[in-house]
Amino acid sequence: MSHPKLILSTVLGIIVFTGFVAAQQAQFMSPPPICDLKDPEQMRVWAEYGAVFISKDIKMPNTCIFDGQPAIDVYLKTTKLEALSISDLRTFKLRPLARQSLEKVFVKMQAKGGYRAVVRLCNTRKVGECTNDVNGDFALRNYKQTADNWTRNKVTFIANNGVKFTSDNPSNAQIVSVEVKSGEKPFMYSYAIPGASQHILGLAIDVKNGTGINGDSGYCETDCVKALADNYWYRTVRGDKYHFTYLGYPPEELRKRGLKTVQCDHEKARGLDQFIYWVPNISDYKGYENWPCKEVPWPL
Repeated sequence: MSHPKLILSTVLGIIVFTGFVAAQQAQFMSPPPICDLKDPEQMRVWAEYGAVFISKDIKMPNTCIFDGQPAIDVYLKTTKLEALSISDLRTFKLRPLARQSLEKVFVKMQAKGGYRAVVRLCNTRKVGECTNDVNGDFALRNYKQTADNWTRNKVTFIANNGVKFTSDNPSNAQIVSVEVKSGEKPFMYSYAIPGASQHILGLAIDVKNGTGINGDSGYCETDCVKALADNYWYRTVRGDKYHFTYLGYPPEELRKRGLKTVQCDHEKARGLDQFIYWVPNISDYKGYENWPCKEVPWPL
């Protein structure tokens, strides 16, 4: 005969466990009205870059993809940016809460070098863009910077994947629809669609680039990631290990707002299982078949 207290304890345990599991499950994210999901390019922007749309510090634009610098200038006149000074030699602009929280990260990492332990340092391939050993496009970016990054690298991407287009100058929508070869990374995971970069909104930064160039010792590892996460900065673009976005909320709130955490199989297979991304939780969205990412618990 079962003991009543044991039965009650077991039932309560099941209830508590079920509640814990439910609490860990993210809500589905509703699409922002600014994105036309019938447009394949805008659908990809929402699905792959859309975590930024729930940021506590966002000034929501009226378009999913800016069509040029004039549209960005109009947007920036409606929002507020603050200057972030690094070593008194150069300033970068971010949204107010993003700027304030990043300064807290630098203080927290002071024993390991302060900003040098966090931000993406100067890359020799971009010497002309560098001042005080910090990449010139580390924070806020303009349309030309996003377009140049995209255009400069898309030819190599197309060649690596053996893609044949009907035009010598394929559209951005055609490029983001390419199913990559197994092991290759989708192009938009490294280079933002022109006009769609989170950097344009003043809510994104690039962190350590892992190349060892000019004193950069490697990736933003556990202590760096924790300092950023404690101040609500997270990785939000699958496969982009260097990109962090200011979301402004703790993990439990991010799940309530429609985000989930994923880990990408190709990175895990290479021993890079420390890279966890907060991305929109979208029903029936499969992403890129040859670059699969699975939902995992948030480790910090």
